[in-house]
Amino acid sequence: MVPETVLVSSTPGSVDRPAIQASDLQGSVISEQRPVSSQLPRSIKFGGVENFKQSRPKKKFSPSASRFIEGARRPSTRKLYDSRISAFREWCKSKKISAGSASVEKIADFFVHLHKTKVCQYNTIMGYRLAIASFHKGFVDSRDGTVSTNPDLSKLIKGIFNASPPCRNLIPNWDLPSVLWKLCDPPFEPLSSSELKFLTWKTAFLVALASASRVGELHALSVDPSNFRKERSGIRLLPNMNFLAKTQRIGKTWTPIYIPKFNNMASDPKDLLLCSCRALDAYNDRTKNLRTNESQLFITYQEGYHKPAAKSSLSRWIVSLLKYVYEARGRDLPVVRAHDTRKMSTSLAFFNRAPLKDILKATHWASDNTFTTFYLKDVPTSEASFARSSILLSSRQKKV
Repeated sequence: MVPETVLVSSTPGSVDRPAIQASDLQGSVISEQRPVSSQLPRSIKFGGVENFKQSRPKKKFSPSASRFIEGARRPSTRKLYDSRISAFREWCKSKKISAGSASVEKIADFFVHLHKTKVCQYNTIMGYRLAIASFHKGFVDSRDGTVSTNPDLSKLIKGIFNASPPCRNLIPNWDLPSVLWKLCDPPFEPLSSSELKFLTWKTAFLVALASASRVGELHALSVDPSNFRKERSGIRLLPNMNFLAKTQRIGKTWTPIYIPKFNNMASDPKDLLLCSCRALDAYNDRTKNLRTNESQLFITYQEGYHKPAAKSSLSRWIVSLLKYVYEARGRDLPVVRAHDTRKMSTSLAFFNRAPLKDILKATHWASDNTFTTFYLKDVPTSEASFARSSILLSSRQKKV
């Protein structure tokens, strides 16, 4: 019997590192290359630029160069930094000290405040450290180094980790096999007559499982002919050309998402009802005439209001499906997130003996470190092995 939680005893490998760059994780692409532009994309907005400018006051970059430098951080990163910097400024204001020149001792007190008052764990405090380092002017004593490199701050964060090591769930919070087999029954089947809402939920859920895609990646999928290609053994998908993946690196293109057919993998006719390619094909046909000029794959299903779905909508659909299945069975649903499908599918694929290289390829990870650290839970050709392991083999665990 595997315990529900386990305390992670190893020290965090990133505590002493001066910076964490999301772009350092590898992504790959096969068939599409984005052109390099001499101008910044229109979608990039520069919130909180002044916070970052303060970290290099002696460097005189031109306005154009400065904008590109600030653009190195994704909008989501800048938004998160702004939020954390604002919290630090408010705390400093209450202590009547300058946030930009706060001493090592004061920053240490702020980290303790985060841990004791805000109940922040070490990894969140590490994020605050990086945010503060992005605008802090430096310490009076040069021997203290910087916010990123100060050894006392590193020891403090390591001490917080040792005092409160994170708990990691080894048993999934929700029962994937039970959910999968409910998808074989009404109102999810037959697909041809199911309500668009349930067809949408099922398609989003199965594609998320089969590909281990993040919600942002699902949101970026397109039905343009160059992005949605039907093949003899499955469907190959590419996100729209403006999409930047969370782990995409400079010079690395995006690997198409491969959704295989289960025809040659099924050992039972009911297995085909869990085919993500079948659901995706049915969804595309059903929504074809509901689209105007929009190419986004997933659209809203409200009658008379079929617009491109937001990321929040995709997350809500996946969670709603889980809630519906649990309520139909008279069971209480644990706290879940849409991102759990990524954790669940990668872990179950691994335990169902899918090759690790196929898991890394499907998730666009550079190495197995991300998988084993953050995602591993107890639970046509090689390209199809991931979807087969995460859906078919998982469903058979409770097949009746």
